[in-house]
Amino acid sequence: MLIEKELKKIESDYYEIFCKISFNPDAEKWMGKVRIVRKDTGEVVRGGFRVFDENKKNLQKQLVLRCIETLPNELILLGKPYEWQSEGRKILIRYLALMDSIANFGKFYRESVANNHIADENERTVNFVKFWNLLLDESTALTRSIELLTEEDRCSMLKLPEHVFDNLSDPWNLDEIDSKLGIYRFFLNPSQLEAKIHNSQKRALKKQYKSLGWS
Repeated sequence: MLIEKELKKIESDYYEIFCKISFNPDAEKWMGKVRIVRKDTGEVVRGGFRVFDENKKNLQKQLVLRCIETLPNELILLGKPYEWQSEGRKILIRYLALMDSIANFGKFYRESVANNHIADENERTVNFVKFWNLLLDESTALTRSIELLTEEDRCSMLKLPEHVFDNLSDPWNLDEIDSKLGIYRFFLNPSQLEAKIHNSQKRALKKQYKSLGWS
């Protein structure tokens, strides 16, 4: 496809660009979704966009034009990713994926029970056990990965970057907060320094929230 060739031309050393075209039944239009992804961690970053059109060919043309016009500058603005090629960063992304899995399973289970999609108690038990095993495996893997890091890398993984405090309501920054505070629960035997950093980050956030009038 032309769009794929154009995206390859635009990609940088740090980012890949992906495009997905599908029909949106709610809007009754074709939708093109462009995502910018870090090469080192596979995480989606800001700068992507969506385009809608009733005609698929027109949509493809719009996507190509918009990609050429906007993405090169977007990649320049993004610059080198924060914590580039950091093992700690990869662990944080894995943590967020696990939290998403927990949330999605909870939603699926509640809706299934409410709508009687899982009427058989045995089936419910089997599904729960499968998820529980996944949760245990991933939790163990996260803890082991953290233990393999140096104390310096573990401390770095706990520290929030300054730009997060500049805009606490930014959805991208909220993920940063969730991951860097939440990953601490997987530290098996945190050192005094690691505990100090974790607690200092919580205090700094609380102070910032208070200054903004947030509870």
